[in-house]
Amino acid sequence: MIKKIIIIVTSYILFVTNFAYADLVKDIKISGNDRISDETIILFSEFNTGNFITNKKLNQIIKNLYETNFFEDVKVKVLDQDLLITVIEAPIIDKVEFLGIKSERIKDGLNSFINLKSRSSYNDFLVSEDRKKIESFLRQNGYYFSTVNTVVENLDNNLVNVIHNVELGEKAKIKKI
Repeated sequence: MIKKIIIIVTSYILFVTNFAYADLVKDIKISGNDRISDETIILFSEFNTGNFITNKKLNQIIKNLYETNFFEDVKVKVLDQDLLITVIEAPIIDKVEFLGIKSERIKDGLNSFINLKSRSSYNDFLVSEDRKKIESFLRQNGYYFSTVNTVVENLDNNLVNVIHNVELGEKAKIKKI
């Protein structure tokens, strides 16, 4: 019986506390964006004016915006019933190059599965993943001793070039006896 009362009281306190920290949002203000429109950011945030906001919803907005890969940094806060979203946009990739590879077949194969392509948003993690995929693809094609070093070249207007410097090494061949 006492356990039931404790559970009911605890549930009530958690329920009331959750709404005690909720603010009604009357306006959403966005700053820091150049390429991506305010409407697009609001759409990706999955939050609308007239709703109550909690810390859980603030965290979800940040998560939603980061998942787009359009932003390097996202900050969200509520001030005087305004939801303030401040972003720093990730650079756009101007071009992706593979230096050290002459074969168009290999270049086409690499381009077919890498994450970052020309005109996509730059992301450090995805560059690292692409480098791993390139090394794996080269091993599958017999280049077991290849190395890949990736360089990111910053350009004007928030653009970057991603250059994969590839040293293929000798191709492993199976000799018939």
